[in-house]
Amino acid sequence: MPRCHDIEGVTNNKQKTRHTQKGFQVPVKKFKAVDQLTLHQSYARKLPSVYPPKDLIDVLKADDSRRQQVACQINKAKTVALTLVYSDCSTQLSGAATKTKSSKLHADDKRPVAVILVAMAVEEESKQHVFVHVPLYSHVSIVDEWIRKLFQDLMSNRSISKVCFGAQKLMHVLLELYTFNSREVCSKWQVDDPKLAAWLLDADHCPHTFTELSETICIQQAPSDSKGRYKVCDDLLHMLEVMIQLRRKLEESCLLQLYKQVEVKLIPILAVMETLGISIDTKLLLQYGKTLQEKINEVEKEAMDMVGYSFNINSNPQLRQVLFDELKLDEKYKQSKGKALARTAVLQSKSTSESVLLKLKPFHGLPSLILEYRQLVKVKSTFIDGILEKIENGMLHTCWDQTAASSGRLTSTNPNIQNIPKKVLMNAMKDESAIEGSVVTIKPREGFKAAVGKMLIAADFQSIELRLLAHLSQDASLLAVFNNPGVADIFVELTTHWLGIQKENVTPMDRDRTKRIVYSVFYGAGTERLSETLSVTTTQAKELRSSFLAKFPQVKQFTADCIRKCCKQGFVETIFHRRRLLPNIKSANFHDRSFAERQAVNFVVQGSAADICKSAMIDVVSELASRPDLKTQLLVQIHDELLLESPDEEVNTVTELLESVMECTTHLCSSFTTLTVPIPVSITVGKTWGDMVPWRKYTTTK
Repeated sequence: MPRCHDIEGVTNNKQKTRHTQKGFQVPVKKFKAVDQLTLHQSYARKLPSVYPPKDLIDVLKADDSRRQQVACQINKAKTVALTLVYSDCSTQLSGAATKTKSSKLHADDKRPVAVILVAMAVEEESKQHVFVHVPLYSHVSIVDEWIRKLFQDLMSNRSISKVCFGAQKLMHVLLELYTFNSREVCSKWQVDDPKLAAWLLDADHCPHTFTELSETICIQQAPSDSKGRYKVCDDLLHMLEVMIQLRRKLEESCLLQLYKQVEVKLIPILAVMETLGISIDTKLLLQYGKTLQEKINEVEKEAMDMVGYSFNINSNPQLRQVLFDELKLDEKYKQSKGKALARTAVLQSKSTSESVLLKLKPFHGLPSLILEYRQLVKVKSTFIDGILEKIENGMLHTCWDQTAASSGRLTSTNPNIQNIPKKVLMNAMKDESAIEGSVVTIKPREGFKAAVGKMLIAADFQSIELRLLAHLSQDASLLAVFNNPGVADIFVELTTHWLGIQKENVTPMDRDRTKRIVYSVFYGAGTERLSETLSVTTTQAKELRSSFLAKFPQVKQFTADCIRKCCKQGFVETIFHRRRLLPNIKSANFHDRSFAERQAVNFVVQGSAADICKSAMIDVVSELASRPDLKTQLLVQIHDELLLESPDEEVNTVTELLESVMECTTHLCSSFTTLTVPIPVSITVGKTWGDMVPWRKYTTTK
């Protein structure tokens, strides 16, 4: 039954989960049904003035017999196009952005209230269309049950081609309003998305609206043959024509396989992840916030005492006055290094950026305090306050976006939980009751917790980008390192190859330097950036990189090949044939050309890693769906890491499943490629995301 039927004037929003014999259901939340009814009535009053009601079947006005006839027509269609209609009468096709500021339903002025669909059947070469207006809330139980079953049958019917611009949003809304089996949603729901297809064709220029998409691919909408018909119906027919053209373009660009086998399959998985959310320890985060604010105040006071008077530490003009006019740190730097500090791009003022403050640290204690202050403020605002303001009933729901990153990586927004650091933040706090200051440990991930009776399981690909660099470059030394099962630490092993020393003689500094140089290669960091990272001169940085690459000659050849291929064809490809257009690769401007060259190398490596991680998500969810006895759910993806929630009694079974699925490179890469290196997975478990222990250790200490 739709969740809208919890209408006893209820304002109790406690999380509730429904279970049926079919399996685990996504959370169903209560809200005031009368509010939704009022909203729909308001929308219905606006509708006739916007779209003259002709040729459109309104299921609210149809009797039971007519509704069954409509359902039959829809389920016999060859193709169905769908779009959400919002309370202000706009749709996903009429210019409204498909992404919202929250993973929950829209605010009242933009809440989804209906779906308009066109079912198209081709019989004897004549096209027949059925246009249907389906409210998302009718206040009539028999109609609401009919609506739920309509979407369940339609979305699960793989013989019907379904098209929706912003399909993930449509699925999310349906999951929010109705009870569906999440396993069935992930494994059976499949909808073509023109936005997704257009993004694959040009990842740097993803269309935000359907109108923009139509203009981009130069397909003009045919004049309407019915003056009285809803305009949105003509838009839906036009979308079907656009999708046909997009599929043709995908096939011509060798992208259709990636679109069908990876990107389209991810849509329902992401919609379910958004709906499920993750539990948050609100009390812990509030305590962290209080602790950080105390530390922020302490550091700010120390900075004022060091200067001798109060100033606004957040004001760049006042910082310039203190750092440069009074302390003369820019002059001290110039005298020491023989060059001036960087200036801002717009006003050409003396910069107070992080990179500048790092350079000024040796000359005075104030830059270190400013850096510490900024870091503390960032941690508090981003990882504590930013999370707290998004929590509802102890749950956090983030938005997942497939099309935001040109590399193919998934992105998390509102809030972004992919950038929450693993590292522990240690803060010495004064405690009057103690002889010495007590130390408070802050773990940003510790606030993310498993539900009662469950555990969090994290499965993390180990050094996946570096392993892919070995595969892509086919460098013999790198391949030997990664194909040696006895190697315990990749970067120690690489250091021994580079410096020609024994493992026991490798210092932490040697290992760290190797790691930084390696990542500078496929992240495209310039010599200047590498010199800052290693705290050496640009000449030394250049020599170190050259020395390293001399030991791994095919890596250097790989980067050169990426640039050469991009110059020849205008784009580069990942191992799954994902492509990125880089027109500046031939630019006469040295800066633009150099940046495009770095992007080319970075995309091939990072994009290939993104392909494998997405494939792993699909395979893991598919394997879980095939096991009705398991209730484990995928909650979060952090690029190379999957985070799942599992009942305590399933942990060992699921961890073994994760290992077998994610380490099977043959299946992960499907028919795209065959990897020449293994990709091992590190699995940890815990009651909170901040206190995870290795799986093997957990199993032996239970």
